[in-house]
Amino acid sequence: MQKFAITLTLLISLILQSGCQTSPPPFPGSQVLGQSMTYLRASDLPWSIAGNPREQSSKPNNFFAPVFSLVATSNKVISGGELKFQIHSSSDNDGDQITFWWKSSSGKFTYWNSSASSVRWQAPVVTSETIVPIYINASDGRGKVETQVFKISVLKNANADDIITTNVVYTPIVAPAAGNPPVYYPNEDVRIGWNTVNSSQKTASGIMTCLWITANEQVPLTATSEKINVGNLAPNETKQRWTNFYIPKTTVPGYYYIALKNDCDNVVAEANETNNEAFLYIWVRPKGSPRR
Repeated sequence: MQKFAITLTLLISLILQSGCQTSPPPFPGSQVLGQSMTYLRASDLPWSIAGNPREQSSKPNNFFAPVFSLVATSNKVISGGELKFQIHSSSDNDGDQITFWWKSSSGKFTYWNSSASSVRWQAPVVTSETIVPIYINASDGRGKVETQVFKISVLKNANADDIITTNVVYTPIVAPAAGNPPVYYPNEDVRIGWNTVNSSQKTASGIMTCLWITANEQVPLTATSEKINVGNLAPNETKQRWTNFYIPKTTVPGYYYIALKNDCDNVVAEANETNNEAFLYIWVRPKGSPRR
């Protein structure tokens, strides 16, 4: 009986130990959010890291891994150029809090927000076109991790091209009250103007500008609400465009952004893919509501 009790105690101890494992350690790398330590793979290949997984909790009924979708400013970039990545949406059917962390085998992460749902990545310097995979991991903190891979084409930097968005303005129907965004109604137009700048020494052909209405400050994955033809831009040329952006009749009242992105078809592999977006903050109110 005593032997059975000892065996049972040992078995329970092993079960408890196995159930208290923390989440997988950070991927090997040269950057870890909130830490200064350096990790290396067995091959001593350095990895750049953004974000960090949380420790697992003991909450029961963990059936589902997180689900998320990703948006990037482009899938190609010039050698040494920079891209922005954003988690577009995420969910966990168990109701767990989701933590993101990222890794790349070359290049480096230059910025990430507190939740690592938005990061910036600088491409490595290359002498020929190179494919660099970016790994995005969503952890529920209880052992379930969803991983996606986003492959970036890093192009040789012959002449660094860049399409820049500047001087984005909109014309309010009525000047807003101090501290408030301009008010518009559903089924109404927003007059928007912007400059598109080709800062390279080569002609940029077939440049388009896309616009969306979105609930947050990021370019959405949904179909473009409006697409404007900027056309060809000579080296160092600037073109100004205006449009009447339509707010759909079915828009639910609330606060929104109008997202604007130059070269939205990614025709140009740019030295910096993070400076061709702009966001205008508006307040959509029921028709007849005060404008101020």
